[in-house]
Amino acid sequence: MTSTETPNATSDVADYDLHANIGYLLRRAHQIGSSSFLHADDTGLSVIQFATLASLIRSGPDSQNSLGRSVGSDAATMTGVVQRLQRRGLVEIHAAPTDRRMKTISITDEGRRVYERGARASQASSEELLAPFSPGERIMLIEMLQRIVKAEEGH
Repeated sequence: MTSTETPNATSDVADYDLHANIGYLLRRAHQIGSSSFLHADDTGLSVIQFATLASLIRSGPDSQNSLGRSVGSDAATMTGVVQRLQRRGLVEIHAAPTDRRMKTISITDEGRRVYERGARASQASSEELLAPFSPGERIMLIEMLQRIVKAEEGH
């Protein structure tokens, strides 16, 4: 079996190559990317905290549910992320004007400053991760990963 083939139901499981499994490779790439971001970043943000601030920069104030969907996080995780960002003074939580039960999250001025530092770290991290690839390969890799994400979001 070559490194690009995947085992099927009739293949011998002894030939299975974990290091050619897409899920394993994506998980390892995520670990490497997260580590690279944390190494480059001096803000003390986790990857999901940075993603949350980035989403607020892009969308403006947003509900916690919508924010969680935009960063690919479940509700319980998002609650903790928002609480930690609020404790640091990076976001504010307000009751939505149309529904007092719903909370709206907005980024503070300090959150914007921290986001800008995190964005520079994220760019440096991305450059480091993509260094082995040509410019065309970089575009192709990003487009293929975006297709995986869009396909999942379509379900």
